[in-house]
Amino acid sequence: MRFQSFRGLTPVRLPARAIAFVLGMTLMTSCVTSDGGQNTPDDSGDDQVDQQDSEQPSGKDQPPEDPVAQSITSSTKIGTNFRVEVISLDKHDDDFAVVRFSMANLSDSEDAYTLTPPKDRDNPSDFQSMTLIDTRNQTKHIPLFYKNGECFCGKWNKTSLAPGDRMTTWLAFPAPPDDVDSMTLLTAVTPPILDIPITDATTNQPADGELADPRIWDLHSFSEEVDGTKSREETPDQMAVSLSSDVLFDLNESDLNEDADQILEQVSKEIDNSSATSVSIDGHTDNTGTDSVNIPLSEERAEVTKNRISRLTSNSDITYEVDGHGSTDPIASNDTDKGRAKNRRVTITFNK
Repeated sequence: MRFQSFRGLTPVRLPARAIAFVLGMTLMTSCVTSDGGQNTPDDSGDDQVDQQDSEQPSGKDQPPEDPVAQSITSSTKIGTNFRVEVISLDKHDDDFAVVRFSMANLSDSEDAYTLTPPKDRDNPSDFQSMTLIDTRNQTKHIPLFYKNGECFCGKWNKTSLAPGDRMTTWLAFPAPPDDVDSMTLLTAVTPPILDIPITDATTNQPADGELADPRIWDLHSFSEEVDGTKSREETPDQMAVSLSSDVLFDLNESDLNEDADQILEQVSKEIDNSSATSVSIDGHTDNTGTDSVNIPLSEERAEVTKNRISRLTSNSDITYEVDGHGSTDPIASNDTDKGRAKNRRVTITFNK
């Protein structure tokens, strides 16, 4: 497992802690309000976007134009004059959820670009203009798309808003589980809009064509020691701890050095405190040397690490899988000393 090396994902590179990091970075220059806030643009400037040939869905308890939450950006050219207002987040049984929202230009003198409609792309890691986060289950919900790549959403014709103008539309996402009562909306230009309450839809919103498969991705977190000696990658269910080979072993050696036990004891305690019944240990090298040297070296290092951890853990029922990959699976560039150091590692993966 490795974050982009998070391949396989349910792709995405966000953390439980990564949620906090991403949300925190955007919050540094912007503000979020809920319950409607202040400074609502004059309704006479509203410009309702045409919807997909059906009535816009709305929650049974939410007035159509009364936002339940909103967020203002200060990271674009227009500064704090662009606002995203969430009117409702309505769940249509277990099929999908619909975010109904407005984009408002609060400026009295400058036009503002709108968010662009999401597009289905070949690269699953491409950033979408809007996504929903289920913080309870640590998942990211990608917008729903028709098989032709267009979003399952209201018509989204405007690319800019005149001063004082507002556009209202909606966007569908895969439905969250029944135990989720609120979600967070991420947009490309505003801080996250947190804890949007989910209401039951009171109108139908049929699709106009065949929908592509829904995509819900696990959120992945990554943390690294300042000195680069240890890093960890997490999904909701799994943990992968990567230890620098430079700390565990002497140069080109496969015997653990005197510093290794302290580090491996920490990992062993995590394994003991987990639900793991099996542990995978993978050895890796940089690209100096040849495969005939690097692959056996990485295998030997993984094996001796397994032997030590199996003695340090208290659970004798755990099974171990060991593999050595040589230089075939880098996580950094081998063109620099720092990158090569990152690639020399032993990764220990287990269920939480």
